[in-house]
Amino acid sequence: MNRKNSENQSRKKGQGLVEFAFVFPIFILILMAIFDFGRAFHIYSSLENMVHSAARVAVIRTDPYNYAGQYTSTTHSSLSAVQDTFMFYKSPLMTSLSTTTMNTYVQYNGVGTTDTAVSIVASYPVDLWFPVFNALLFQKDATGVHKSSVVASQTTGTLVIYAVATEDKE
Repeated sequence: MNRKNSENQSRKKGQGLVEFAFVFPIFILILMAIFDFGRAFHIYSSLENMVHSAARVAVIRTDPYNYAGQYTSTTHSSLSAVQDTFMFYKSPLMTSLSTTTMNTYVQYNGVGTTDTAVSIVASYPVDLWFPVFNALLFQKDATGVHKSSVVASQTTGTLVIYAVATEDKE
């Protein structure tokens, strides 16, 4: 009788080990996806905040009582003030973005010009820790266009996150 109980117990231990071997890789994959997605989403929301804050600074008049209806380089915030505001809201996870590399990632349209609107376009590459999620999460639609403002490069394992803010000058 004792022999049968010990055989059943060893079979149950073996069954638990096999179940663990099947479930553990899936659990680790889900955990890695949570980390990567959370990091990419944090950078996306930081980039959106940076762009909108910089656009807001760019459209404010330097003197609200003068220059009504005028749009010159002296009536609104300077390009350096807009750039400083943009970098002020930078996330610590955006390590490759600095004041020297900013011009490769950001376009300031209408800042310091006679245009009546300001448009700030920013992109930031995010290197995935686990590039396998590139192919799984960020698919193209039937026409080959990416479905969101996050564009995936399936060959390099890099996401390129885009943010745009357009506002009319005061």
